[in-house]
Amino acid sequence: MSGYFACFVQNLVMQLGENAKDHQEYNDAFNAATRWLAEMADRVAECNDTAGDWHTLEDRMDAIKVITSLNISSFSCSSLTL
Repeated sequence: MSGYFACFVQNLVMQLGENAKDHQEYNDAFNAATRWLAEMADRVAECNDTAGDWHTLEDRMDAIKVITSLNISSFSCSSLTL
């Protein structure tokens, strides 16, 4: 009986280790996505000001075009699973 119990505990410990690893990968991906969203929010906020000369406004429009052309698939979310 003790051999069965030891095997059970060993398998349980291995499974918990895998769960912890999976959870860490999820947390890393979540944190990367959060940083990316914060960066995009900052970039959009920088373009929110409508004051300035023609060239300044053109530069902001170019920045907006870059932001809106970003493809979300270029952000690595491969480890995020639902």
